[in-house]
Amino acid sequence: MLTQSGRVFSWGTSRDSGGILGWGKTARIQRVPREVVLPKGVKIVRVACGESHVLALSAAGLLYNWGSTEQGQSGFKLPPGRKADALSWRELPFREGQRFPRTKTMWAGGMHSMVQLENGHV
Repeated sequence: MLTQSGRVFSWGTSRDSGGILGWGKTARIQRVPREVVLPKGVKIVRVACGESHVLALSAAGLLYNWGSTEQGQSGFKLPPGRKADALSWRELPFREGQRFPRTKTMWAGGMHSMVQLENGHV
């Protein structure tokens, strides 16, 4: 759930160490909404949820993600022994040459993600 103030809340279960909750390595089930704590001052303006991953776009055009990395849907892949590291959010920067264009919008599918950058590149 995304609030008007840009705070993100989630709840549910984590199927395994590739869960989607965004609260770190220890959470397995959350029956009531719990805030996903992002960096201080970050206001989220859009959230997209895939089958087992989440994308969150900040007002500043920075993309954050967490959840399963099994199919590369989070923009990175972790070795099996480090899968639980993906349960906490991380910023996903995009680089084009020497520039780091901001994210304009994003989409999350079952096991894939897409972004459109400020320069129109998808």
